[in-house]
Amino acid sequence: MGKFNKGASTNLYYMMSDCIFGVLAFGVAATVSKLYMDAFRKGYIIICIAFMVVYILSSKEARRYNVTTFFYVDRFFKKVTNSFIIAIAVVGMLLYFDDGKDLSRSFLTCFIVFSYLMLLLSAFTMRYWIKKGKINAQRTILIGSKERYTKFEYFLSKSNMEVDVIGYVSLKELTEDNKTQYLGTIHHLEEIIHQNAVDQIYIMVKQQEEIVEVQKYIDMCTEMGVTARV
Repeated sequence: MGKFNKGASTNLYYMMSDCIFGVLAFGVAATVSKLYMDAFRKGYIIICIAFMVVYILSSKEARRYNVTTFFYVDRFFKKVTNSFIIAIAVVGMLLYFDDGKDLSRSFLTCFIVFSYLMLLLSAFTMRYWIKKGKINAQRTILIGSKERYTKFEYFLSKSNMEVDVIGYVSLKELTEDNKTQYLGTIHHLEEIIHQNAVDQIYIMVKQQEEIVEVQKYIDMCTEMGVTARV
């Protein structure tokens, strides 16, 4: 991912989910307010489209779709609520200046209630689906100590990054009981990559000497087509 490719940091699954759940909210509001097919008249469709466009732009500005944004329930709840309020305010102004008196108040009330509930459901449903299902997740290993591996996994679990962490590789030989996490030393990196079908590696080193030591392995990964991130 190029550092100038801003779009690559956006999780499109969250955007598509919000759009789908927004359409569902429109359908439920039309049914509950008993408008049914009449809700597909031009005025109601414009309301739905305008609301979703403003909501998505506001959410994107709040970095809710960013893959590196940490997921905390209270923060996500706040971000969804803020974006929802902004979208409602903009749509409300459009209705005020466009004289939306002929629109069903019952529909508008239902749409406000159900769209908010649906968008909250969208945020938490997609979070669960992506993290549990590991959709398009790249198989990843970490090079560094067990402590750095544990810390990395914790922060990764709070982010929206689609990464399937297999385990970690140490710079020196270790006696490790948990073989499901410890894969071996960096001296056997090529073999480990082939055995585990690794897509990318994260190198967690701080000392200059360590960086110099792993440089040849970074070059090796580049030749193998495996992404190496320091």
